[in-house]
Amino acid sequence: MADTHDNFVDFDETHYYLSSKDLPESSVNLVTCFQSFHWFNPVLTLPEFRRILQPSGKLAIVWNLRDRTDELTLAYTQIAKTGSNRHPAEKRDRSIEPLLASSDFTNIQTCDFVHKQDVDLQGLIGRAKSASYIPKSGPQLQKIISDLTEIYQSHCGNKSFVSLVYKTRVYLAELSNT
Repeated sequence: MADTHDNFVDFDETHYYLSSKDLPESSVNLVTCFQSFHWFNPVLTLPEFRRILQPSGKLAIVWNLRDRTDELTLAYTQIAKTGSNRHPAEKRDRSIEPLLASSDFTNIQTCDFVHKQDVDLQGLIGRAKSASYIPKSGPQLQKIISDLTEIYQSHCGNKSFVSLVYKTRVYLAELSNT
């Protein structure tokens, strides 16, 4: 879907939902969505999760969120946000609301785990370029690379790397009995 998003200016990801028609009802005990739930239309997707989950099944929605309290990570986030036209990560907090309101799932727990990604300059640039919402070429990409080089140089000091700080957020929900 990321390729579709890049190729069509008017692309609206809310039309997509998980279709698992090949999976029998009550056939899985865990459904996971890593870095993807915001692409789906939850009104269509959550009932499909319910259909395929066993009675004691669970749903885990996981995102790596950038820690905006870390100076370098905040600067990286601002560069990525400014350099992209439609940054899907900005919708993540809102996209979980249908799960929280759903009667299909209960006992929703949230857990956060902090971790760091150490990268050299090429890794920092590569990390940005690997994101679907970053332009693949052109002056916008060159500006992003220039800005990333600047923040890297101002933060690496005598080390050969910088650390992007992430918070992995896990929403774990149980299938309700209703």
